[in-house]
Amino acid sequence: MESVVFFVAHPDDDTYNVGGLLLKMRGKFDVHIVCSTRGERGVRHQTHEETRNMRMKEHQEALAITGGTIHYLDVLDGDLVADNEVIGKALKLLQEIKPRAVFTHWPSDWHPDHSATGELALKAYKRWGVPAEFYYFEAYIGTQTTRFIPDIYVDIEDVIEEKLEAVRKHVCQNVNDGMAQTMLREDAYRGRECAIRYAEGYKTRLPLTNKTRSILFEV
Repeated sequence: MESVVFFVAHPDDDTYNVGGLLLKMRGKFDVHIVCSTRGERGVRHQTHEETRNMRMKEHQEALAITGGTIHYLDVLDGDLVADNEVIGKALKLLQEIKPRAVFTHWPSDWHPDHSATGELALKAYKRWGVPAEFYYFEAYIGTQTTRFIPDIYVDIEDVIEEKLEAVRKHVCQNVNDGMAQTMLREDAYRGRECAIRYAEGYKTRLPLTNKTRSILFEV
């Protein structure tokens, strides 16, 4: 079974941003999620340890739905920099997993952990030197990710209820069901762009050609 790696910044990023694709890859690909931080600063009025433990527990509950093996780079939430140490950790994982495709955050993003994760993923990928497929995804249209125009849309209508269930496992981030409802609106918006009900959008690092083999056409 071919492997796939998703580089994300925080424990809810894979569920919210690419959860539909993760669900459609179940049983077809060996999926690995590399999370830069454990989200220690994601809840106010709690210690880093309390928040870390809470978010890791919720992440595992979400992964029980979406699938995937998790790897943490263990950088403190909010302190991520794409330096040689963290790039080296990411590179080692690429060398071990040998993915067919790599996915990560789009670099134009207001959240510094998102943009830094995209940078470290690309640098590790280039140092790895294997011509795997490389894709970008978005996070919170307009408020975090900006200037993102998808090249490929993935129809997730058949898994939208499971994605919604997984997003709701991130209880500490889903205050008053806000994250889940925003996700539905954004996935419906991307769906309308390509005349389907719900979709996730992705960008390719290189332009598609008539000879492109894309993993996104196989899910």
